[in-house]
Amino acid sequence: MSRASTTEFRALLAAVIGVSFAASCFVEIGDLEERAAGAAGGTADAGLGEGGPDTAVDGNPDAVEESPPDAPLEGESTDVADDSQSCVAATPPAAVLIELVTPSAPVNVPAHFLGMHVGLQVPAWKPDGNAEIPAPTYGYGYARNLKVEVDGEEERGFWSNIETSPGGYDWSYMDKWMSANTGHPVVWLIYGTPTFYQLYEGEPSRYPSWLGIASPPTEAGHAALEVYAQSVIGRYGSQIVAFEVWDAPTLPWTGGPTSFDDRWTPEWGTANSPLEPAPFFSGSASDLANIAYTLSHAGLNVPILGAGFADQSSGNQHTVTRFLDAPVTLPGGSGTGKDHIQGLSFHFADYSHTPVDLLAVVDGYRSKLGQAGVLNLPLWETACGAAGDGVFSSNDPRAPVAVLQWTLLGASKGLQSLIPLGHVSEPEATERLGDPVYNPAVIASLAEAFDINGRTICNAAVLVDGRVWVTTDDGVVFLK
Repeated sequence: MSRASTTEFRALLAAVIGVSFAASCFVEIGDLEERAAGAAGGTADAGLGEGGPDTAVDGNPDAVEESPPDAPLEGESTDVADDSQSCVAATPPAAVLIELVTPSAPVNVPAHFLGMHVGLQVPAWKPDGNAEIPAPTYGYGYARNLKVEVDGEEERGFWSNIETSPGGYDWSYMDKWMSANTGHPVVWLIYGTPTFYQLYEGEPSRYPSWLGIASPPTEAGHAALEVYAQSVIGRYGSQIVAFEVWDAPTLPWTGGPTSFDDRWTPEWGTANSPLEPAPFFSGSASDLANIAYTLSHAGLNVPILGAGFADQSSGNQHTVTRFLDAPVTLPGGSGTGKDHIQGLSFHFADYSHTPVDLLAVVDGYRSKLGQAGVLNLPLWETACGAAGDGVFSSNDPRAPVAVLQWTLLGASKGLQSLIPLGHVSEPEATERLGDPVYNPAVIASLAEAFDINGRTICNAAVLVDGRVWVTTDDGVVFLK
């Protein structure tokens, strides 16, 4: 579904219903905003950044005990089920607006599909600094090493906060975090290049504003990255189920789909993105492809995902295409970005309390994969939540609805994962998820959403009244 058809969908809903949806059952439907790109004259969306809403624009816009997962993991796409005979047609409780799944093509939901970003203690600089963040009381599958808040420190999962000297690793924080996530498979994010490996040393970064961490590694840094990733596997074993190439990279939108060597420099950012001049990634498309190459040739034996894209699904945005088609330029390297990943990872930010927007985002990324000749590459959503004008307030009744709808929609679209951000410190916990730490309604919604993990969806649809309806082969019905 295109961005235009999303707008038409909302208009149809307004015509059919004519009133705002009841908060306990429905979501509010609002017009999708166009966001200015400042001096660039393009369009921009405020993305789901790790320290608050951000702007991501393109196309004119010693060893610890191993804790293996409790079920097999999906390295390849398993979205279409083979057991359609066990599915039967069901009658939806209201008229159908968008049909998502039918019994003839059921969808298997991965066992660890709905995950969570989990913090352990409030960072020292925040109110209530060093206070414990109560552990989740609801179930979750995948965990991801972003927003690793431990012992009053934050982002302890960054490469730069683990390899603190060349070849010297401080695992103390991550050992605690991994232990707290015992039984949960971990998607290990590669982000934050150590100072001594930075290709563009000391340049500004978007989040956090630690100089140089947005830089790709030097050639020597790539050799170190390979050893680092192998050390992660050596330490944590099969609890690590994937490595992710970077987080929220955006390439300069002044370049086209075949611009593989231009990059977001400080000068470019000042001129073209004055409100958010620092990037999440300061390298080129080929620099990003080089990271994928290094990880894929490190003998890690888990999928490599690239590259945590945020707000890059629209047809006029080229960051994803450039990464997929970018030639590897490392000495001895070969191929392009798409040759060295086993999944495309992205973030979903809900800007307007409209969970159905996820459908268009998924379709947009699938279109880009098709154009690159890798249509069947699995899609992993690795950071989901509200952002921009769509952030939640305290006890916001829309939050539990959105949490469940995001999950049902993502599962119905055959995603490999959906990892909300997150069960972490404030204000992010409330703004993005409505507070999964203390809000009973959100906690209950997450517990319900977790029940979709590992099931087979037989029927799924968006109804004209704004609810999402899903049935499974074992008779479970979700309706929100």
